[in-house]
Amino acid sequence: MPRQDLVAELFYGGAWQPAPARVASQCAIVRGYRDEGGEVVPCTADLTLDNRTGAYNPRNVASPLFGLVGRNTPIRIGLTLAADTFGRTSSSGWGTATTGQAWTVGGAASTEFTVSSGIARHLQPTKNVIRLTRLADARSNVEQVFDVSIPAVATGASVVVGHIARYQTGTGDRYWLRFEFDVGGAVSAKLSKQIGGVSTDLAVRSGIPGLTYTAGQWWTVRSSVVGRRLSVRAWPTGTPEPDGWTLTVLDSSIAAAGRYGVQSWAVGGNTNTTEIRFDNYRAIDRRYWGEVASWAPERTLDWGAGAGRGDAVTKIQAAGVLRRLQQGADVIVSPLYREILAAGPTAYWPLEDAAGAPSGQSATGTGDMAPFGYSRFTAPGSGGVPVPAAGLPKFGTGGGIPGSKPVVDLSQGGVLVGSVPPGTGAGWRIEWVMACPRDQPASKVALQWTTTGGTWSTWKFQIDPTGIFADFALSPISGSAGSASRTFSVFDGLPHHYAVVSGVLSGAMYAWLYIDGELSVLYTPFVGGAFTGANPGSINSVIVNPLEEVNGTSSMPVLGHVAVWNPAPSTAPASYPAMLGRPGETAGARFLRLCAEVGVVGVVDGDPAVTRPMGAQQVGPLVEQLAECARTDDGLLFEPADFLGLVLRAGRSLQNQTPALTVDWSAGQLASPFSAVIDDQRTRNDVTARSTSTGVTAQAVQTTGRMSVLPPPAGVGRYTTQLDINPADSTDIAHLASWARHKGTVDEPRFARATVNLGGQPGLIAAASAVDVGDLAAVTNLPDDLTPDDALLLVLGYTETIGSHTRTITFTTTPGTPYTVAVAGTSGPRIPARGSTVAAPLTAGATSMQLASTAANGVWTTTPAYFPLDLRVGGERVTVSAITGSTSPQTVTLSARGVNGTARAWPTGTEVDVWQPAIAPL
Repeated sequence: MPRQDLVAELFYGGAWQPAPARVASQCAIVRGYRDEGGEVVPCTADLTLDNRTGAYNPRNVASPLFGLVGRNTPIRIGLTLAADTFGRTSSSGWGTATTGQAWTVGGAASTEFTVSSGIARHLQPTKNVIRLTRLADARSNVEQVFDVSIPAVATGASVVVGHIARYQTGTGDRYWLRFEFDVGGAVSAKLSKQIGGVSTDLAVRSGIPGLTYTAGQWWTVRSSVVGRRLSVRAWPTGTPEPDGWTLTVLDSSIAAAGRYGVQSWAVGGNTNTTEIRFDNYRAIDRRYWGEVASWAPERTLDWGAGAGRGDAVTKIQAAGVLRRLQQGADVIVSPLYREILAAGPTAYWPLEDAAGAPSGQSATGTGDMAPFGYSRFTAPGSGGVPVPAAGLPKFGTGGGIPGSKPVVDLSQGGVLVGSVPPGTGAGWRIEWVMACPRDQPASKVALQWTTTGGTWSTWKFQIDPTGIFADFALSPISGSAGSASRTFSVFDGLPHHYAVVSGVLSGAMYAWLYIDGELSVLYTPFVGGAFTGANPGSINSVIVNPLEEVNGTSSMPVLGHVAVWNPAPSTAPASYPAMLGRPGETAGARFLRLCAEVGVVGVVDGDPAVTRPMGAQQVGPLVEQLAECARTDDGLLFEPADFLGLVLRAGRSLQNQTPALTVDWSAGQLASPFSAVIDDQRTRNDVTARSTSTGVTAQAVQTTGRMSVLPPPAGVGRYTTQLDINPADSTDIAHLASWARHKGTVDEPRFARATVNLGGQPGLIAAASAVDVGDLAAVTNLPDDLTPDDALLLVLGYTETIGSHTRTITFTTTPGTPYTVAVAGTSGPRIPARGSTVAAPLTAGATSMQLASTAANGVWTTTPAYFPLDLRVGGERVTVSAITGSTSPQTVTLSARGVNGTARAWPTGTEVDVWQPAIAPL
């Protein structure tokens, strides 16, 4: 195998910089799950850098990189597929790339593709003609980058340039990942596909804010095609590369490996573009993207003793973003906390403090909400100075708000007071959540706030058996000047979200009351009928339970998440769904939201809208909440190789896949050892699924067959497990339990590891490099002493070792057959008559068989349209051309024996099943 062109880049000084040319002979990359049934762990990459100059020691003050590199410096690793600096001259075509691959031109005469002075060109004598140059190499996954220049700002119509990927030489089908340099200097991005000569836009972003181009300016365009994920970004050459993609989309229309390269188009109507210029083309097989978690400089004792003696290296280990998220004590905050804090309040007291807390900690650094005492609680000898009642109010004991930790319980009394920084304009918003106990008769003031600079200084919010009543006045004792009221069952034991918003519109003050996110009622003045000339001022203090009674009262609520905005935001209050924990939010949508809340790039491989609806989000570590999304959708959570972030592989995308990699064991395409393990490591025949939000459980038990809970030899005994999930629909709990039991009762060998040595199998390089977490792999022509059947393996992760002349990938796998599910109207998996057996001895050469079925399940079909049909007799695969007879036993005509390589005699009572039993998809 030729030497691998391993490229490692570190991000510092605002740009990606190549690591030293002399990289040690081996790089080890680990991605995905480490073993079957394991939890997701950070991906890692181990690499050794040349440190003879001392540059790659973050603690070396003499290093030019001192202060630029260190813990969590971004790193990306790839293998160069092709590169071209265009250091040649060609007047007809682009010739041969710097790395030796030939360019093929298309769409126009070869004389319209030239190379000179270090620049490649697509000449544009005729407009509205797509010109392309592609390399003689086929890949499924490829990252490409080039520099491009448009000599003049387009007039009349746009100029379009970008990368092509998966170009099919027979049909011309391809993906086009491109930017459009529009008339007037605007820049747009598009991802499209061409199939059967028809071009379809998959994603469009027109007139990208902040991006404009000038005549002759050089731009760098980078694209990536990984599995179903297409991405592109561009930036002015020489400026920092953006972190995220400008545009990304999922599409599976073109799955096969294909050519890659460059494509351009001066759109019909363009009047001034004569050529498009290209430079510094590169194609990369991206293998890893992460952060350097550790630096370990090493030197031999004789380093520096003389020329050519000793060595100095730095061993680095990179890790994915999960390492940071899991490192140390995770700050566990509630969904409501994250939602409100992200909205930028002026002051915010979650009041989620632990039991026994002395005050309510501020989430915005504006000062805690502290207990306050009245004259009946006076400090001895103080002359009547009020002190708070000891231990009141009760923190950490007020439950019943799904999207929150326990908050303050006011039923035993206690007052809290918080100060709010002054506002910058007239107007404000205050919001909070509370749950009032059921069927209480008393009226109480739950909250009061004061304003400064406004017409009225005191606002009160009262809970009442018939609803709520909120008013305002010059002072607490001056009498109300206006109010708002709403009749509803406030004492219903349920949590509700409240907000009051005030500001000025058209010279008049307004005040609105929102309940559960809906505008419920307008405040009205008692005199005058309008608020003309009035000013709301800004809130300067908030008091919780301002009219505390001596012994408290059972009618007082649990209350929390008091937030104030000075001035009011332009958007309506939107925290109500977060208060409920967003039940019904799909697993994909929740995953994306959680990632965005902590600034992590998240991608769902699949349609987020059709992932499983989730129950109320729980309070817990972030990584556990992300993993819960994956478990509930039966998907996979992992870190990608092509960007720093996280991917949720949707559960449905795992089902009925075409193998991404097929390996022929008989052709020596697998490296040793590869062994079939018949054990109980993944056996789960008694599964209890439990909802983490409701506690509802459902049990699924395998009671028949060789993998049942029956004692051997009728079954394997009982293997119990609990599956913690969080579906919105309680009926899904039983479905998920059954699905987990289905996966845990696979009656076939396990192949936990499969290694491909690409050094001796160059024909597998493209396919093996494209395999990602969640893809299906097939191993064919296995020897009978391992298994007579082909092996379908679901890839959970892999370990890749890249050396100077070697490259191996060891895939971590689990049986893939459970993910082959029934699809109505297809000829795939069939529904068997359970409990069927051989009714009379079947000899090795027999072409017919007597088939007995149970009365409960009925006889097998005799309809000709359902044949041929493959059955499993014991361990032998047979093909059936017909079944006759209306009662058991029936006569089966066998058109083929030993389809899986084994044909033998089977005694009466041998189990018979369809080769691929129909399993309902999850």
